[in-house]
Amino acid sequence: MELYQLTYFLEVARSDGINAAARRLNISPPAISKAIKNLERELGTSLFLRSRQRLKLTEAGAHLLGRAQDLLALEARVRDEIGAGEVNPELVISGREILLGEFSGPFVERLRREHPLSRVVLRNNSGDEAIREVEADRAHIALGIQVPPRDWVSRKIGQLESVTCVGPGHPLYRTRGPVSIREVLKHGFVSPNLPLFGRVEARRSMDGWRDDVHPRRIDYVVESLSLIRKLLETGKALAYIPSFWSANLDARILKIEGCGFRNHFEVYASAKRAKDIGWLGRIFADEKPARRSSPKSPQTFVGKATSPFGGLR
Repeated sequence: MELYQLTYFLEVARSDGINAAARRLNISPPAISKAIKNLERELGTSLFLRSRQRLKLTEAGAHLLGRAQDLLALEARVRDEIGAGEVNPELVISGREILLGEFSGPFVERLRREHPLSRVVLRNNSGDEAIREVEADRAHIALGIQVPPRDWVSRKIGQLESVTCVGPGHPLYRTRGPVSIREVLKHGFVSPNLPLFGRVEARRSMDGWRDDVHPRRIDYVVESLSLIRKLLETGKALAYIPSFWSANLDARILKIEGCGFRNHFEVYASAKRAKDIGWLGRIFADEKPARRSSPKSPQTFVGKATSPFGGLR
């Protein structure tokens, strides 16, 4: 029984399928399938009940699941205790793509100062899944707007505020003064099909907009940040995005009058084992709260005072 076989087995069990596990591990499906079959042959039993739709653990597979987690966690701890994990560590950070791009840099820089040949893996996951990955020792750091478990090492590393942006070629692009919310709502938006920040709070849309307060026309629903950027910068749609991201785009922020809400979050970085793993503890110890990004032109909210719907619960 090899450790890599247990790693593949765990990922297949968590992903409910070989193809999904292959994408997460960046390994071909045939390689994973072969490893699982060899493991089953060695143990003399089937670990999965196979069907067209999904794989389901057998009784033996369910028993191995817990043991495999313990064995892999023990192997990682032994490496860290004797220093083997310090030679060329692999840092795994999990969180939504837009947060990884903005907030993972300081951790990577501190790691590379000590270990120039280290590898970094950035996994695009929801905030809840990022927490689960760290809990299962599949990632070292979770980035998200969720409050991390109390017994973890965590930092508030930044703040996030969303703004409405417009790109060249759009009818509102040349408008320099405030624009009424009624005028804004005459134009279509681009919105992600998954939560932009890893979680959707009550009454909030995928990008954080309150469509129950100000219903929009969504012209495009897309899967990637690159598509949001393209549709925004070509003037085909408005976008409701974080101010730190807007500063890097060929777009400007609209000043909106009469908008009855704000979208504001604290961003956390959290790690379960920062006290156990030397290099991980050091990059966390050096971490300081990120300076809030200044947008090119702050979005204003004028009119009846309301409570912001951002924040953490």
